[in-house]
Amino acid sequence: MSDPLLNFISTLTDNTLKSFYSEIPDEFDNADELRAQIEMEGQIPDAMRYFEVNGFSSPVDLHDFMDKQFKNFKLDVKANRTTRKDGLFKEIKEQINNSKKELIRLSESTKLLHDITLDSLINYKIRFCDETLIFITNEQSGAEIIESRTPVSVEPVYFFKIDDKFRTSSNAILPLMHKELKKAGYIDCSLREFRRLFIVPGDKMPDQSPSPIVWKGTKYNHFSYFIKCINREFISYSRSPSNNEIANHLFYKSVKGIYFSSSKGRFDSRLDSDVKSRFDAIMKRIGLLQKTTIQ
Repeated sequence: MSDPLLNFISTLTDNTLKSFYSEIPDEFDNADELRAQIEMEGQIPDAMRYFEVNGFSSPVDLHDFMDKQFKNFKLDVKANRTTRKDGLFKEIKEQINNSKKELIRLSESTKLLHDITLDSLINYKIRFCDETLIFITNEQSGAEIIESRTPVSVEPVYFFKIDDKFRTSSNAILPLMHKELKKAGYIDCSLREFRRLFIVPGDKMPDQSPSPIVWKGTKYNHFSYFIKCINREFISYSRSPSNNEIANHLFYKSVKGIYFSSSKGRFDSRLDSDVKSRFDAIMKRIGLLQKTTIQ
């Protein structure tokens, strides 16, 4: 707890009642005789006794002190209103309710003293308990409203959307693509896992991204050239997220758990001719070879 909050709650829950006896002023008539009588009888008149609560014997002084602390307390809570404080509010309410019960018991037990000043001291503290509980309840409701209005961050769903012209032929192309990539040593997943990366036009959009699969090749440009071969041909154009970004979320590096990334934000096709020829041959066998892949 911060200082303004801690100071106020500490004051509100400290209900120690201290009693004192007034000194007899020298100017009081027969002061010496009265002191001697009190000392001989060992009993001090109730009229000379007074009480302190939180170090104050005056109700007005106690009120002013607690009112200043309460204002600082409210400012401190409001300064951090959007922060989740459910646990803190619950703790404060529990402490204040316990303090209020203790003050009510104290008030009942001191009624026989017929001390108006003491009654006022206790009643002021009970009143501040009630006001604080009302304030905390209102702040709690306000925080819940703010929280409910805060947009929930939604994780994007990543998948390749097959171009509409392959709506029917995709059932033949995907098994071939899976077979060729697996044969070349780039993937080692099941056909079922591989199919989940692609959505055929007209199919229901998934609620979450499919489980990524491992791309066993270690170089990013091998992977990116494969994506370039199918981009805007087999898979539809996607602006946000781009197909490049989608691809980087659907495949792990050879070490599972580490994704590919490209600081250039584009498909890097600068490859050795033998690697390009290998992928072009794969695309040709599955019926996707286009002039865009020939460098």
